[in-house]
This record gives sequence, structure tokens and C-alpha cells, in this order.
Amino acid sequence: SIFLQDYIEKYGYSDNMSLSQINISSDAIKNNGYNKFMNVTVTDEYVITQYFSEYRMKMLQNIEKAYELLDEEYKTAKFGSIAEFQKYVSNKKQTIEIASIQGYQVNKYDDYTQYVCIDQYGRYYIFNEYSVMNYNVILDTYTIDIPEFTEKYNKSNDAEKAGMNVQKILDSLNDKDYKYAYGKLDETFKQNNFKTLEEFTNYWNKNTYEYNTMIFDNYQNSGDLHIYTVTIKDKNNEASPAITKTFIVKLTEGTNFVMSFNV
Repeated sequence: SIFLQDYIEKYGYSDNMSLSQINISSDAIKNNGYNKFMNVTVTDEYVITQYFSEYRMKMLQNIEKAYELLDEEYKTAKFGSIAEFQKYVSNKKQTIEIASIQGYQVNKYDDYTQYVCIDQYGRYYIFNEYSVMNYNVILDTYTIDIPEFTEKYNKSNDAEKAGMNVQKILDSLNDKDYKYAYGKLDETFKQNNFKTLEEFTNYWNKNTYEYNTMIFDNYQNSGDLHIYTVTIKDKNNEASPAITKTFIVKLTEGTNFVMSFNV
């Protein structure tokens, strides 16, 4: 308990008096119409809104705390240092300021509840809640495999697995995470077309839009290669010319894969 200094002085309590000696029953607070305790029903939507708003503010105003709240495995795989995280936030500052929730999903597990929400730019904010206001954060669905993805992946056939991996690539490119996509390139394809990450980044910046919508058009396979044709359009301008890309995926161990595409 905390008592104001004027209260202590008014009733003559000394600084070393134990709390059990302080009697405050005669000074009960009267109901004045403005101090009622309200029971609030906490819905999933309310929780998601609170976490989403709180974390965005931390990214903009308290970068150290925002970095601390990241899931440890994700933090290491995605950023590695607070400097890289700060660069990530700085590049997205304007859109983070005006981001709003466009949809959400709730997954309840034995030890925690996972709140997945997506903003108008297609960015994910995943909150793993272990108790009230005790959560960590993941900011995409491709850097590490979340349980929901792994469960679905293991139940899928090879064509579906390849499609899920193409979606990872498209999400990473839309998030300007060229390092992730570059790391998934088939080594021979990489050496023949993009010997450096910078070359790969410049290619995608010149050949796609700032924010892209992507539609799967066609699928075929050739041996252990899975081939998806995808139409890419400008999310901010429906009248923009469509870009057609063909992604070729080869599944490897676990959820890993390598890919190439038409240049």
C-alpha cells in the first residue's frame, strides 16, 4: 500500500510505523458517481487491439523494449542485433504509424494463446500470450515455422507444401526481406543470375511494386520440381500492369526448400 505524505502527517503516523498499525476504515472513499469499479468483458478482439496498439507504440517510441519483446528464436533468426531491428522499424516507420488491423485469428494451445493479426499492408503481428500482458512477438510467418504452419505442412502433399513455400517467398519479398528470399535460391541459379544480395535486391525493386498483391494462377510438376505461375499486381493501383512470375520449388529436409524463377 502507498499513502500520501499529507495523509501520514494528518494522522500522526511515523515513518517506521508498520502497516498493520494504520487504520484507514474511518476514511472510506464515498461513491461520487465517478469512481465506480466497472467489470469489463475482455474479448479476443479487445486483447488483440490492445497488444497491437501497444506494440506499435513501442516500436515507434521505445525500440529497446520492442526488441526485448520479440520471440527469442525469431529475434536471432530475423535480426540478430537491435541495430538491424532499428533499421527495420525505421524503414517502415510511416506505415507503422497508420497501421490498422484488417483481420485476425486466435489459436489456443496448452501453454499459451496465439493472436495473429494482419494490417492493411499484409504485415503480420503474432502475439504469443502466456498470461495477461505477458507475451512475445513475431512479425512475419516465414522466418521461423510457427506451430500452426508446421502442423498444416506435415499434413499436406508435396504440391501443397511447395505452394506454402512459394507463399513464404512472396511474403518475404512483399516485406522487402530480400535476405530471406536470397537465402532460398538454388545455388546454381544464384551463381548464374544474382551473385550478390545487392543484385537480387535491385532486380526485385525494379521489377515489382512497393506493395504487391499476388495470385496463384497455375501449377504443374516435373519430377521433384514444383512449378507455380503467379500474377503480381500493384496493391495501390488495380490498373497497374500485371507481372507474371514462374517459381520452381524443390523440397528438401523438413520444411526447407530451394527455389528459382524466370528472370
